Amino acid sequence: MAEVVDIREYTVEAVCSTVHVTPAMLRRYRLAGIVAPVRTTAHGARYDEAAVMRLRTVRRLMRDLGTNLAGAQVALHLLDQLAEAHREIARLRAQLAEAHREIARLRAQLAERHSPHAGDSA
Repeated sequence: MAEVVDIREYTVEAVCSTVHVTPAMLRRYRLAGIVAPVRTTAHGARYDEAAVMRLRTVRRLMRDLGTNLAGAQVALHLLDQLAEAHREIARLRAQLAEAHREIARLRAQLAERHSPHAGDSA
């Protein structure tokens, strides 16, 4: 059975077993820049869940869609850009929501200043 070092880090053997690649293929993907170990110890490289997911994506692109390694690299790059765009959109939405809250707060202050006070005569 493949050894999982902890919840977040996988040994080379665990990655290979999980993704169904050989250590040589994993090395090839690493050299191509598709994945990188999160750290390297005296006992070997350790990969995180994101690396495992990237490898699964590469395998699917190559096996199911017939792309070569270069095509898989381009697709991963585009997927990375898309994920970054989604993060930026989420960040901008949060900023917009904060701006709307601030506008509402300022409108309430303005309305309070211009409303007739209790006890004042008109």
